[in-house]
Amino acid sequence: MSAKVFTTTIPTFSRVVLLHACGDSPIIEIVERLTPKPKPGQILVQMAAAPINPSDLLFLQGLYGLNKTLPIVPGLEGSGLVVAAGKGFLSKRLLGHRVACSGLGNGDGTWGEYVVLDADSCIPVSIDVSDEQAASMFVNPWTAIALTEIARKGRHKAIVLTAGVSQLARMMLRLCKPQGIPILHIVRNSTQVKLLESLGAKEIINSSEPYFWRQLAIDCDRLKATIAFDAVAGNMTGILAQAMPPSSRVVVYGSLASQFCQVKVNNLLFEKTTIEGFWLNHWLSKKNLLQQLFLGKRTQRLLSSTVKTEVRERLPLEKIDQALKLSATNATGGKVLLIPGVNRSW
Repeated sequence: MSAKVFTTTIPTFSRVVLLHACGDSPIIEIVERLTPKPKPGQILVQMAAAPINPSDLLFLQGLYGLNKTLPIVPGLEGSGLVVAAGKGFLSKRLLGHRVACSGLGNGDGTWGEYVVLDADSCIPVSIDVSDEQAASMFVNPWTAIALTEIARKGRHKAIVLTAGVSQLARMMLRLCKPQGIPILHIVRNSTQVKLLESLGAKEIINSSEPYFWRQLAIDCDRLKATIAFDAVAGNMTGILAQAMPPSSRVVVYGSLASQFCQVKVNNLLFEKTTIEGFWLNHWLSKKNLLQQLFLGKRTQRLLSSTVKTEVRERLPLEKIDQALKLSATNATGGKVLLIPGVNRSW
């Protein structure tokens, strides 16, 4: 299928991270392959940056909600320049533009030098947004916006948030403050408490302290916190359900504990506590293309401040193993970015 080509040299071969098998020790390698050509409705993106998110790590383990056919290029988001386009109004309209990319479709993700993506999974990026910030425009910012929207529409007076010092938690702190919605941040140690205090957080609780669960119940009652967003799962889901007032909601949006949610039946039967899940894909599926473009424009206005992503390391594709290890430890320090082509000499 012929493709309209932008005025830049596209190499015959390019490198990608290729996932062959999922699991606790996923089988991945850096391979050089023929640079793919976009089909109708698709674009070829010269990738500039791609983050490694907790959801990416789950995908590599085979625990994420996407069922892609292996081998596949991983990567749930990134940014780059559209250098070729297949037939179609939207794909041709994006040609020559910098875009933020989502790898949530059925095809390849973003961990490569050149990848083909569906045109409707990419959003044009304004000139004042850096490649690094655009690379992390979807997963955390849109989830933070979505969770804040859920709390606001449900008229909840306060929020409980696990993984309370994560990048997403910091975004929610900045989003909710102007709306007057307090957040009770649950963290794991005193260092994280101090970090949140430096960011202006007022309500923080340390889960490593004795009788944490008792203090959590006191704080939930004081704040009238009736919704919790849980990124941990495991027994934390049950602790939240037990601590919150009757008729509260616990929304599980992550599984950092890599364990089943553990909840007492009494909370469900007699306290009328609701346990539900949140997945960004489902939330986005309810929005049409125009709404997603509007959301993208709104997010870009917030990228330099409210939903800014901190970056702690930038590594080339060749150091994917190191990048994955860093991403699995001490996520508090910021995102690890893959910078495709950084060591490439054509």
